[in-house]
Amino acid sequence: MPWFVAKRAIVAEGGVNDRHEYRVFSEAEIESIDPGWDWASFAFASREEAQAHADDQFWDELDD
Repeated sequence: MPWFVAKRAIVAEGGVNDRHEYRVFSEAEIESIDPGWDWASFAFASREEAQAHADDQFWDELDD
């Protein structure tokens, strides 16, 4: 089953900032995603690969 990474902006006091929350979704969960989420990846073969990508994206944002 394909796995995907989605992201949504984290709202900070005073408005939206450049930080995002990342979450892994399975193909079966796609229909249940809230409109606030944007796709942040292509399909991964395993949940572990998708989670590693989500973690990398999160930490890369913190380094900016």
